[in-house]
Amino acid sequence: MDKEQAHADHRDNKRAFRWGALVFVVLLVLGLTAYAVISARNETAQTSAVPATPAPPAPPAPPGQ
Repeated sequence: MDKEQAHADHRDNKRAFRWGALVFVVLLVLGLTAYAVISARNETAQTSAVPATPAPPAPPAPPGQ
């Protein structure tokens, strides 16, 4: 293999690595963002879906008082 071809191959490998790293970072950020949005949506849905429990009625006063 000649020296010029080896240099071009090395440059292509570096370029492919950079693109791969960039794609990995973008997918990681998108995944974390999606997780945060879904988590927040589930959290608000659970708090609004829980009905308020009514307070128990006060016991009646005993007769004669």
